[in-house]
Amino acid sequence: MVPGQFERIYGVDINGDYLDECQRRYNMLGAAFRPIETDLTGQALTLPRADLLVANLLIEYIGYDHFKRAVKLAGPRYVSCVIQVNTESEAFVSASPYLHAFDRLCEVHHPVAEDSLTEAMAEIGYKMVLKEERELPNGKKLVRLDYRFVWDESAGAGNPI
Repeated sequence: MVPGQFERIYGVDINGDYLDECQRRYNMLGAAFRPIETDLTGQALTLPRADLLVANLLIEYIGYDHFKRAVKLAGPRYVSCVIQVNTESEAFVSASPYLHAFDRLCEVHHPVAEDSLTEAMAEIGYKMVLKEERELPNGKKLVRLDYRFVWDESAGAGNPI
């Protein structure tokens, strides 16, 4: 990322410590980086408008409905998502010495499928424009899915920006 390339970059997370670390790690962004500590599943959610929304391994934690709500609030022209697909292994989290740090993950984990995400995005006026896959160990893969807002009068979707 080139400093000065973007007017504003919002980092949104429920964990303020993580946002502080992002600010330290990307200090070259200066005042362009704006951390927002919020719960994307909360009832009083507000988000600033954005041209691009990047959601990597997020939907698995908040589910389709909360994600669609966040997208509609931000109103981006483009949405880029990375989802994890488990092809051989049933477990979302791979075995490691840190496995027990994720013991309660099942309480918030929402399985995400490419076709279901694409259908959910179409419901709010977005069409898939890019798909990339990266194989991981243990039969898993990361799938990047990019969407572009498309005006569709029949769906009642309006221009988000």
